Amino acid sequence: MVDNTVVVESVRTITIGPDGGQSNTITVSLDEGEAVIESVVNRIEVAALGPQGPRGLSGGTELNEPVFTYTDGQLTRIVYSGGEIKDLSYTDGQLTSMVFNDGQTTVTKQFNYTDGLLTSITET
Repeated sequence: MVDNTVVVESVRTITIGPDGGQSNTITVSLDEGEAVIESVVNRIEVAALGPQGPRGLSGGTELNEPVFTYTDGQLTRIVYSGGEIKDLSYTDGQLTSMVFNDGQTTVTKQFNYTDGLLTSITET
């Protein structure tokens, strides 16, 4: 193991990196009265970013002022004041799917049954 101990008494900024401090540097800034007591770094890995993943649902989106639509006594659609929509489908009286669309993303949930009991929900 290589000992990279740096002792600093009166300097307030420490830069660790290649000559000239251009790239791959680490800077530690200290306020008056602060000191680095101990710092142990075994390994730092840097990797290239991967491709951007698919956009998810808007975080923190609140669904407000729902308007419900019923067909033959079953809830089939909910429209919210922000334009978001939930469409619900049934087979033999059981809810089989719910499709949610917020104007940017569509999420489908399949409700799966065994002997009339809900056994799983698959989301795509």
